[in-house]
Amino acid sequence: MKTDISKLKTIPNFGRMKGISKQRIYILVRDGKFDTLEIDGVKFIVLNEKALNYKKQFPQ
Repeated sequence: MKTDISKLKTIPNFGRMKGISKQRIYILVRDGKFDTLEIDGVKFIVLNEKALNYKKQFPQ
């Protein structure tokens, strides 16, 4: 299986891109909000529709 590495971001880099802490990203990954891929022990966020369309949600 081949994966386009241009569609992968590390969790800290994805957090910076979205303005969310990496701790919050790990919680969202655990809750199934993003698809991930692990390579040599490093977790990457797959930049698919789900990840690119995610917006910060603030409590009301």
